[in-house]
Amino acid sequence: MKNLLYLLLIFFHFSQAEAQPVDYTYQPSQNLAVPLSKLATAKTVYDLEPQFCRYMALPFREQGELDALLNRQIFLLMGLPSMRANRFGSKRAQAYNQDDFDKLIDYESVTISSKVNGDLLTATGKTCTFTQTQRSLLARVKPGNDVELTIRYRFRDKTLNGKETPIVKSGQIALKIVPEKEAEFPGGSIGLEKYFQTQVSDQIDDFASVMQAVVVFEIGETGKTEHIRMEQSSGNKPVDQSIVKALRAMPVWKPAQDEKGKKVKQLFRFLFSSNGC
Repeated sequence: MKNLLYLLLIFFHFSQAEAQPVDYTYQPSQNLAVPLSKLATAKTVYDLEPQFCRYMALPFREQGELDALLNRQIFLLMGLPSMRANRFGSKRAQAYNQDDFDKLIDYESVTISSKVNGDLLTATGKTCTFTQTQRSLLARVKPGNDVELTIRYRFRDKTLNGKETPIVKSGQIALKIVPEKEAEFPGGSIGLEKYFQTQVSDQIDDFASVMQAVVVFEIGETGKTEHIRMEQSSGNKPVDQSIVKALRAMPVWKPAQDEKGKKVKQLFRFLFSSNGC
């Protein structure tokens, strides 16, 4: 009898879990935010982020090598953003210090890439100090654009635990370029989440037919939504229409400002995807 009750409790628990609602919500960018003013004056990677090693996305094996060399302990089973790479960002960043990292490695190259006005721009230098070509590329980047830094390096110690390590490593840092003061939805991020919940997610009957979608838009100097464009369809036309309709009907935002306090446009790229069971 006890075993039967136990099994019923387990079944009830999983039934409740499976009954949890599925939402189709926007996912804020996880890229490291860098103000445009900082980008304009940056001469090195350190100028963009003094502790940039904390934000590099690395394969598990290479992170494990870093853990061993830095003699740090990180619980890999907690808070991993993906199964292929680990981005050790702000919440777990205290395990790494840039000075410690720099003592272990020599830099091979730094490649900057960014898509500006539909064109993919790239420029490579041999050190963490930007070349004139790299600085010219950064000067073309606008708020709302993403910038990726691909940093190639090698460990100074060629062996680890008696085993030879691969000669060259590679890590990526994803940046989101923003105005000095970002545009703000009334009610902030929580208000924005609730807005999309009622305007988009609550309108969907069959979540199984909806795929990930990406929409690009601007918040103008007056705080109104402009230039809405579906970059990637959800695969469900009514859902795409709901997203665009919600953006067009948005309340006025508090517009972005540059370093002088002038109101400026800000480009946004929102990813919509399902969550829940």
